[in-house]
Amino acid sequence: MSHATKATLLPELRYCWVPPEPGADCWMVCLSLTAIAPGGEPIERRPLSVCFVIDSSGSMYFSLMSKRELSRWAQIARSRGELATVVTDGRNMTTVVGETRREMMEADVTPMHFVVRAIEGALGKLDPDDEAGVIAFADRGRLIAQGAVGSLDLSALNDLSHRRYVRELGTGTQLATGLGPCLDWLGERRYSDTRKKVILFSDGLVDDRPRAALSVKRLMQTGASISTFGLGVEFDEDMLAQIADDAGGDYHFMETPDQVAQALEEEIMAERSLVTGDIHLGLRPEMGLTLGDLYQVLPFVKVNEPLRRTMVDRVYSAGAMGAGEERVFLLELRGAPSSPGGPAIEVELYPAPSGPNEPPKGVVSRVLDPPGGAGTATDLEPRATHLARRVKAFAIQRQARQAAEAGDERGAAAKMEALSQVLNSLGESDLAGVAQEEAASLRGETAADSGRTKRLKAATRKITRGRGL
Repeated sequence: MSHATKATLLPELRYCWVPPEPGADCWMVCLSLTAIAPGGEPIERRPLSVCFVIDSSGSMYFSLMSKRELSRWAQIARSRGELATVVTDGRNMTTVVGETRREMMEADVTPMHFVVRAIEGALGKLDPDDEAGVIAFADRGRLIAQGAVGSLDLSALNDLSHRRYVRELGTGTQLATGLGPCLDWLGERRYSDTRKKVILFSDGLVDDRPRAALSVKRLMQTGASISTFGLGVEFDEDMLAQIADDAGGDYHFMETPDQVAQALEEEIMAERSLVTGDIHLGLRPEMGLTLGDLYQVLPFVKVNEPLRRTMVDRVYSAGAMGAGEERVFLLELRGAPSSPGGPAIEVELYPAPSGPNEPPKGVVSRVLDPPGGAGTATDLEPRATHLARRVKAFAIQRQARQAAEAGDERGAAAKMEALSQVLNSLGESDLAGVAQEEAASLRGETAADSGRTKRLKAATRKITRGRGL
């Protein structure tokens, strides 16, 4: 199969102004970018180099067997005379030994089993000449498999699911030791035309945040995007979400391991469907206005950081896009517009330059009409208004968390109360109740619950991610 870069294909731009809420101190405009595949042409794509980085610490091997299953194995061991008493932490405990223990271990299911099976399924969705690397890490990291997908030896993955590397890698969660081999592997492809993707799985708290953050920045310099999968409820949610936001990937909250396969397949199929190169989005407001936050709403919510910022404009990366895919951005504008009809802003779309000093080519420039103008996509407005309220919930939750981290429990509680009201207006009554419980906890009226806090943060983010909105 030949590969070509669709670097000059630009998405269609539609927009509308979001009606301001009472008392709002800013304007908000919704920008919708949709990638239209070339009619009648086969969609060619650059080859993909994907690196799977897997947390292989001890908790990834905790048994997911039900009490019923454990009881069945105990009965089998008793009938064979393979129950033994051992002393653990000064207490006598009964355990399964012998052949029964070996059979039970082979039949056991752990979070690692689900991750390994999901990766095997994802590899089947790639082209034979795409490349894959698999890295396992705990206290130490190791590249356990690499090569073209069509000839990749999967025996190392099977070894990983059966605890083959536990003793060699340790039991901690030193993320930098996993990202280091990944950086070496992708660094060898830094100047190739392959697209680079990192997919990180973890179920625990990261032990080396500063070193890991530095490794993420170095990975981003290779041109790689990073998506993260958090398993269970004990993982480092803040860090995994931040990594995905910074590195142009997606963050997945997996409450149960059986959700991994479908989410990973969606990631891989999204990479396969790309028909554009990286798109840059330039924004220049009229005199009297300044640019506030830019939220990328679809396919996920985050506050975008500009690639370039001057006194009058900013440039952002919209990433590469798949055929038919829509990216929705909500932009805040602050200040007093100089034109009598309302605010105006110039939007530019162009392919990302291939070099740091190369000027943009193929720029498509458009000045957006002010609110109510003829160019506004009125059919987009109801959806944009709804998305703006969802983004508001996301922003309030972030503000509440920041206030709590700064020791301002009273301010954080007030933000949680405001969040509850917004969630109720969105029809999310269950989440609104959780926000009320968090507010009571912050006021000291009830006990803190870290699991509840994590679920609220993940759920608040999740309600902004619906692709059908």
